[in-house]
Amino acid sequence: MVLQLTQEQELILQSVREFAQETEKETDSYQVVKGLADMDFLGIFYPEAYAGAGTDFTSFILAIEELAKTNASAALLYANQCSLVAYAIYRWGTEEQKSNYLPQLFSAETFGALAYIDKDPSEEFQPCTARREGDYFIINGEKSYVINGGKAGIYVVTALVDEAPSAFIVEKDAAGFACGPAWEKMGLDGVAVTNVRFDQVKVPAGNLLGQVGQGAEILNGILALNNIAMAAITVGICQQALEASVAYSKERIQFGRPIAKLQAIQTMIGDMATRIQAARLLAYQAAALKDQDKDYSHQADMARYFADTIGELVCQDAVQIHGGYGYSEDLGIERLFRDVKGISLFAGAAVPLCLKIARQELE
Repeated sequence: MVLQLTQEQELILQSVREFAQETEKETDSYQVVKGLADMDFLGIFYPEAYAGAGTDFTSFILAIEELAKTNASAALLYANQCSLVAYAIYRWGTEEQKSNYLPQLFSAETFGALAYIDKDPSEEFQPCTARREGDYFIINGEKSYVINGGKAGIYVVTALVDEAPSAFIVEKDAAGFACGPAWEKMGLDGVAVTNVRFDQVKVPAGNLLGQVGQGAEILNGILALNNIAMAAITVGICQQALEASVAYSKERIQFGRPIAKLQAIQTMIGDMATRIQAARLLAYQAAALKDQDKDYSHQADMARYFADTIGELVCQDAVQIHGGYGYSEDLGIERLFRDVKGISLFAGAAVPLCLKIARQELE
């Protein structure tokens, strides 16, 4: 498919490109996201009635890809805020929940987090549970891989209510709620990731998201949407790797000529460019289906799966083209490699995407 951008989309893309370049050296990714909020980009594809900008989802994908070229951590926070937490509340929340929480998320007054991965089940750690007691649900358990753990003010949490998967909105000040220390990671340094523990946490019944037993539907829905965003982030990282490789190969002289003249280098660059464009078009196709109110989950799975597949290969080739400089921290190429690996790991599906895609095709 060929994506013909509207004038509004062109303006959004240009605005984000300029913003990304201006904030490229900003080390606090949360401040970068707050800057996006000042531009009304956090609620970019949500209705104005909830303090959104009222544009389309494709504009969000264009913006997040552009941001990922200079700051993958900020792009991941952007996706987490818009296509996970805000979407869960917008799609399945009550009017009261939407009116209360969405303006806070879109203004970056508070950050959101999704806590859905139970700590490895064992005799000590059991799946997160919730039980009804009058006007409250009592949540117990522990979640892992929580992006924005300790930074967020609003947590969308999955828990079993009498074995029925359900989802809740939990505020950070709830008694019995605690975040562990931030993890030391090999990449995505600007993103806080922690475990989160719930010890007899009382949540008002009004903070139930959707209905009891609707948790799996909610989780599948938000992860499908987020898959498009994560694919776009990978495309942005890879595009930066390609552009850096093209520039370096023209400048680096060996045996009296630029290494760009070498067929081996040309082969890698040609392969990188083709893979990136294929991943980009898959993401754009899924985004277009979302904007057309069509089922996009299968295409979103394929976009994420293909992007995850090519991401490391592209960044690995970029390291190879840069040689020793690519392996060093001097040019930032190794950072792209580390960041793209993190994107493939976070906010993943319970079932491997390749198998999920195959099962859909076999139906």
